[in-house]
Amino acid sequence: SHIGIDSIKNLSVFSSLPKDLYIRFYYFCKLANADAQKVCKALKTDNQLLNYSYTMHQLEAANINTDNQSIKRALNLADEKTLKDYYTLCFIGKKIDSIFTSIDTIIKSGEPYKLSHLDINGNDIMQLGCNSKNIGAVLNFLLKQVIADPSINNKPQLALLATDFIKTQCTL
Repeated sequence: SHIGIDSIKNLSVFSSLPKDLYIRFYYFCKLANADAQKVCKALKTDNQLLNYSYTMHQLEAANINTDNQSIKRALNLADEKTLKDYYTLCFIGKKIDSIFTSIDTIIKSGEPYKLSHLDINGNDIMQLGCNSKNIGAVLNFLLKQVIADPSINNKPQLALLATDFIKTQCTL
């Protein structure tokens, strides 16, 4: 099962949250069963708060857990601060230092978790015979594989995986 912000039910923990407008705003919207993005638009907030709310919503929808693969998938969606805010809301009142340490370790280690970290790019995928409309699907497939096994993040292995994916999954 995945973690989530579903457990938010209580205004009394509000004061225990970090003194940050964004996390408090998102928490309050969840507490009120309000769509944070719609509230941002109605209040005409800045785009930064709207984007933060959108990213928090994406994290909720992504079935993120606390294992390293989940954290890497989450880092592909969110910046470090937003991801830490997400986990803070998921585990209100609990010690989450180990999760924060995992996030920091992944970032500092250089482990791949974004498309830009792949040792292959869209041009390489096109040279393998993929049409332009399927490049994103191929790259996302490769990213999932690399998140699971960072040792395969080299052009020859990724090209092999991409070729198999193109043959079996892509329409030419």
